[in-house]
Amino acid sequence: MRAVTLSLILTLVATGVMAKPSLRTVAKVENGLFSIAVADEIRKKCGTISGKVLKALNQLSDLEDHAQTLGYSKDEIKKYVGSDTEKARMEAK
Repeated sequence: MRAVTLSLILTLVATGVMAKPSLRTVAKVENGLFSIAVADEIRKKCGTISGKVLKALNQLSDLEDHAQTLGYSKDEIKKYVGSDTEKARMEAK
């Protein structure tokens, strides 16, 4: 029985079926998105500071590339970034 259970666990791990932790636990992603959110708030509230849209888009692309190297799919990343729960959590932070 133990051999069957161990075999099943190894198969799930090898095929990536086991759930990955939330992207919020990936410091590079979490901190990068927070930096972009803060910069956007400053841009919105301070008319004398212009936004660096291309820089922000480049940083977002870098964060997406990093998440993909960790095994997250584009759909998982999009779902995380678009999550109302994560947006609210980021705003509260």
